[in-house]
Amino acid sequence: MAADASPPGPVWSRSHRVRAYEIDAQGRLSVLTVCNLIQDAAAEHAHQLGISGPQLQPRHLTWVLARLLVDLRAYPAWQEVVAVTTWPSEHQRVLAFRHFDLHDATARLLGQGASAWTLMDTRTGRPQRLEALGALLPMPAQRAGALRQPRKLAPLARVDLQREFRVRYRDVDLNGHVNNVCHLEWILESLPPAILHNGRLCRLEVNFLAEAFAGDRVTADVETPGDGALTFGHCVRQVPAGSELTRAVSHWRMNP
Repeated sequence: MAADASPPGPVWSRSHRVRAYEIDAQGRLSVLTVCNLIQDAAAEHAHQLGISGPQLQPRHLTWVLARLLVDLRAYPAWQEVVAVTTWPSEHQRVLAFRHFDLHDATARLLGQGASAWTLMDTRTGRPQRLEALGALLPMPAQRAGALRQPRKLAPLARVDLQREFRVRYRDVDLNGHVNNVCHLEWILESLPPAILHNGRLCRLEVNFLAEAFAGDRVTADVETPGDGALTFGHCVRQVPAGSELTRAVSHWRMNP
């Protein structure tokens, strides 16, 4: 059950109680649910500001997530409350940056996020300058202690692990392409089981480079650390073309 959202303004927040189907095999709020929650917050606030995808559709415009950075300090369990706060933080030509904070019911910081969004022309598939929003372009807000902006990631140096997936119809979103959280699911599913069973993701950084569609085949490639570290490089590629769809870096720590 979610509480009422905050009133209109430059900063938006809402509380969310963790549901049973949102926890993972370790009894914690799953990483994929965290990413869904912060993107849902972005959509809700954008709608409040008059610039959500459905509101921009008559102008043949929509938002596409280009980069995402999530830093997680603690994971809530079933029925615990997570408060998600979000705000537009900066504008750079064709990129609109948005930040997030996650707190528990005692105001303890659980995690933070930063994202970069591109305004896209739905007829041409080409990025548009943010000035196309006109008077609807929101004023950025600054908050102390926010994460840095998500960066452009380098390609993998090598491929140590690989797993293939086929895009399902259920993976496709309102824009007609694969929802970005599905890319994250492929990335996580390609990791060694020992990491998934015994580790905790503490940071995930992602660049979304190209679209995938229903029926496509993709591979999730992994570059494993060679020095005993717990930082993995990732790349999702289209099969058989080999074109890059997603780049990512994940940082883990083992459970005590």
